[in-house]
Amino acid sequence: HHACCDGSGAFALINDLLIAYALEQGDKAGVQANNTAIKPMDVIRLAHRNRFDLTFGRMVRMVPKLAIGLLGVRQFVMRNPTSLSANPPVPLEQSTPSGYPRVIAFRLRSDDANRIQKTARRNNVTPNQLFTSDLFLAIDDWRSAIGLVTDRWIRFSIPINVRTDKDFSMPAANKVSMVFLDRRGDHFRNPSALLHGIRDELQLISRNRLELMFLISLWLARRFRGNAAAAAKTDSCQSTTLLTNVGSPFKRSPFLQNAGKLVVSDLVLEKFEVVAPLRAYTDVAFSIGEYAGDYHITMHWDPRTISSQQAEALMAAYVKRLRNPNYDETSDG
Repeated sequence: HHACCDGSGAFALINDLLIAYALEQGDKAGVQANNTAIKPMDVIRLAHRNRFDLTFGRMVRMVPKLAIGLLGVRQFVMRNPTSLSANPPVPLEQSTPSGYPRVIAFRLRSDDANRIQKTARRNNVTPNQLFTSDLFLAIDDWRSAIGLVTDRWIRFSIPINVRTDKDFSMPAANKVSMVFLDRRGDHFRNPSALLHGIRDELQLISRNRLELMFLISLWLARRFRGNAAAAAKTDSCQSTTLLTNVGSPFKRSPFLQNAGKLVVSDLVLEKFEVVAPLRAYTDVAFSIGEYAGDYHITMHWDPRTISSQQAEALMAAYVKRLRNPNYDETSDG
């Protein structure tokens, strides 16, 4: 859960568990052959998770860039995103029911994965930007199908890894920020403009390190309100959904074999699922990962506001968009 550990930290921990398993199974030769070992952790790094390796000089040079982020802060405050479903949102105080959470997983095989990558290249975007655009379109399709055609903002919360090379030896912990993308109404009528607008916005965020704005806002809340948790607690929807892409988390694993799968002693990892966290008033969260040539999509939803049939329809709408991209490849937005 992001409250205590982010995706990068979790997969680093998983790698150590795999090494420990191989050693426990007596496969010391295999571990040595793979030139791997459980690396010592630098617990001192935990105390520096809020530093981001920014010297005073770097911070001064970043001020003009971060000023661009003030527009994003204004938009975040002024816009009221809609929750995904028409059902009343669930307040923080309500206890979770039995069978919670609910998860749907889908695997896009290598043929589909290759088409997605080719579509991304033809449109001069990354696969992640394509996944983001298609999810916006799928949510609009899904909401239209159940009669929820409104001009309310649909907001994506997107985790951003802010680890540096020096954090490689840090124990599994949370060092992640958030950025937010808002779209509505007419944005979905022109898929190509939507896709390239997402690309341009994410590039602007990356170029100016605007992912730090979220962390700065939490710091300010703690400094002036005395409690960052109180500032984060709200009685309204702050994000329609969360979308996280963990990339290829095992691509540098020493246990990776020619088929692209992890082989550890007598075990073969066939697939993996990442269940992204939900927060109050956010009905659904998506995660995407690449493994052995396939894309693995996991959808985590709140059964108090979305039925199983609705959840299955939403995943189907997303897969349909990914398999049948509808972008004008000659347009660059």
